[in-house]
Amino acid sequence: YKRQAPNSTKARTALGQLHLRGMELPTEALRYYRDALKKNSRHAPALIGEGDALTFIGAHTDAIRSYGRAGGEDGLLRRAASELRVGQVDRARGTAESILASDPANMEATLLRACALYTLGDLETARGAFEQVGASADAQQIRAQAC
Repeated sequence: YKRQAPNSTKARTALGQLHLRGMELPTEALRYYRDALKKNSRHAPALIGEGDALTFIGAHTDAIRSYGRAGGEDGLLRRAASELRVGQVDRARGTAESILASDPANMEATLLRACALYTLGDLETARGAFEQVGASADAQQIRAQAC
């Protein structure tokens, strides 16, 4: 990307991903994601990358904002997980439920909802949600690790 269009949004996002995922340099990655967002403030991959870099350095509240701006299912899943991390349990439940309203079969959102319900003390409903996740065909592939 960099040779063809070194200043494009996609190129800057790709460089951010390289620095974050490949080299584990979140501060450098953040610089590239923010460069991409200067060119296109609604570029979802750059917003999600920015949120991931912020999460990596422990700035969860700022990450929540980035994930929220990214929108989409992936952004909302990451936002719900971050909300749980900072103790915004009611918000995390609401975010997970908003995903489930449009995609009831989303097991990552079901898991995040279960974690929030468990934390809120609604153990019976949480247990049912955990069982639903465990019985799903893709239970082994669920990557959310919120609880």
